[in-house]
Amino acid sequence: NPKTGLALAIKGGHNGESHNHNDVGSFVLFRNGEPVFLDAGVETYCKDTFSSKRYTLWTMRSLYHNLPSLNGYEQKPGRQYRAEILSAENGVMEMELKNAYPAECGVQSYIRRVYLTDTGAVIADSIRYAEAGSAEFSLMCHDLPECNGNSLKLAGVTAEYDASLTAQTDDVALESKLQKEWSTDHLVRVRLASEKFI
Repeated sequence: NPKTGLALAIKGGHNGESHNHNDVGSFVLFRNGEPVFLDAGVETYCKDTFSSKRYTLWTMRSLYHNLPSLNGYEQKPGRQYRAEILSAENGVMEMELKNAYPAECGVQSYIRRVYLTDTGAVIADSIRYAEAGSAEFSLMCHDLPECNGNSLKLAGVTAEYDASLTAQTDDVALESKLQKEWSTDHLVRVRLASEKFI
């Protein structure tokens, strides 16, 4: 958006793609070319990268993308773990993400809508469980945001989130390749946790 300098993108598809990360439904947001919420990328390839241990690597896990865990479950690899595009019109992307998560998480529907407005960006999640459930949303940031009430300030952007969520931050250590790419020795993961809800 030329008015705000914001650029927003979201990934659909499935978790069985070549060079897959478990990141169906993850989004990135940049302002004037600077990351607000980012995708870390991948560290230098190692023997685990293309082995059965691939999804033990943090860069491959949905917990380290801009996605929630649902009732403690993260996304799994495989073509069956996928997004369903509900609509993509007038700059609004809406997708059903329940099938990106294992059935045992108990989610009946997880709809994510993302779009830009004249003043900002909106990422709206609607989650429905068969029984009461919880979610913890991860947001990957370059720097430690300033947390005030139910808002985060970073990269010249104020990001507001639902007041029912509580925020915590973790440092995520980087190795040489990603240190060079991001010009830092660590990224920051914000975790927004819900109480139980329906």
